[in-house]
Order: sequence, then structure tokens, then C-alpha cells
Amino acid sequence: MAQKTRIQPGSVANIFIRCLLSDAGQLLGGLSNEQWSATVEYFEHRCPYSDVPITEETAVQDHAIPINRQHCGLHLYGNILPCAHEANARKHHKHFRDFVTDPQRLQKIEEFIEQSGYWEKAAMLGDLEAYCRTQYDVVTGLCARNKDYLNRITEGNVASESPASPTSPLDIQQTANAGTLPISLTPSPASVFKEALLRNKRAWITVHYEDGRQEVSEWTAENFKATSNVLGNLRTRPNFRQGAWQKHGIRRVSVTIDRPQ
Repeated sequence: MAQKTRIQPGSVANIFIRCLLSDAGQLLGGLSNEQWSATVEYFEHRCPYSDVPITEETAVQDHAIPINRQHCGLHLYGNILPCAHEANARKHHKHFRDFVTDPQRLQKIEEFIEQSGYWEKAAMLGDLEAYCRTQYDVVTGLCARNKDYLNRITEGNVASESPASPTSPLDIQQTANAGTLPISLTPSPASVFKEALLRNKRAWITVHYEDGRQEVSEWTAENFKATSNVLGNLRTRPNFRQGAWQKHGIRRVSVTIDRPQ
């Protein structure tokens, strides 16, 4: 049996998020050799998770708050702890608060992060979690659009069209996998579109079908609130739900504040 070699869009997006968070940490100071030595000294040359003896050379650098889309930790002094290999393997992608059960060890870690100034530096980046969610959606959406473009090339349905670029006005904001209807928002990202929708109270939805047809309808959003979710609202529509959009032959949906020409 042939091995699966395709890298999933979600995996690509996760790598992108890790790179983004690592770069953010480095821009805020990263971790110097002196800070690493001070961290090991603070924990008295013992793993803060398991209390196993460690040294600067044998310890694994673990992110107490994981560098991922869920937790948005940074590669930054205060978030990098020296731990034993076994403890690092058991913790994996868990947040330190979900992993450490000993109250004294947990308090020591909390105090270290607080004293390091980590929280103040991380706050400079604003709502990093929301930003990472948006970037994750952009990357997975771009993967889906490029796959669609290649499919249409192989089927002979593309003439002079070029592949989508990340800066395209049709930038897809959420395509988690092949089973999710691609929806693009203009203007983007979703936060900018939402502000415009709250002001105008209407938008225009264009449904693009596999056979080339397009249907434009007005979205009257009088009941749309600041607490509402744009994409979540759209995906509750009967024709946009899982299974329904495939059945109706819908390829993608574009939503714009200005009426399409």
C-alpha cells in the first residue's frame, strides 16, 4: 500500500503559527544564555515539573505555555523552563497549569513567570490569540484555494487565471479542511469585515457554483451584534451546512460589504 505523502493544510498552518509565535518572542528579547542560566538557578537545578535533578546541559527547554494556536505562548524568557526529558515527553503540548498538580511547584512556576516580566511583554502584542486564529484560517484557506486551482487546471477549466495569493481580495478566511465550505470576506480579515457590517447593517453574498453560475443575494443584518460571529452566522444557513453545499454544487462563497458590480 502506498504511503500517504500529502501534508494537510492544518499541519502547514500550525507550523506557520509556531514560526509566528517564535518570531514574536525573539522580537521581544527571546532567551539569552545568561537568562537560561538564571532560569536553571531559580529552579535550583531541578525540573520544575518532576523535581528530577538537571543541569544547563542536560535540561530540555520547554515552553510552559505552549507555542500553538490554542495557547499562543512565546519563545521568550519567563516561558522557557528547564525540565527533564521524561517530564517534557509527558507534558507534550499541555499548558503547565493543566500538567502540574503539585501546588508548591505550580506556585513556583507562576512566580517565576510573573517576576520575569513575561506577561507585560506578551501584552504588547494585543489579542494574539485572535490574530493567530485569523492567520490559521488564511493559511488553510490558501491551501484549499490552490488545491481547487490545480484541480481546475487538470480538468481544463482554467484559461488565463492565476493561483490565489495571500493578498488577494478573495482571501479565504476559514477553510479548516476539505469538508468546510470556503468563505471569503471583503474587506478582510474577519474583524474588519465585522466592523463594517455593524455600521452598514447589510452585505452581499455571492454563491459560486461548480458549473460557473453565480447567485447574488442581500444579507440584511439588522439583528447582527458585536458579540456575533460572522463566519459562524453564515455557516448556519441551510445551504452552507456540511453536506448541503456539496449537494447543491456550491464551490465557494464570497461576502462583500459593497454590492458586486
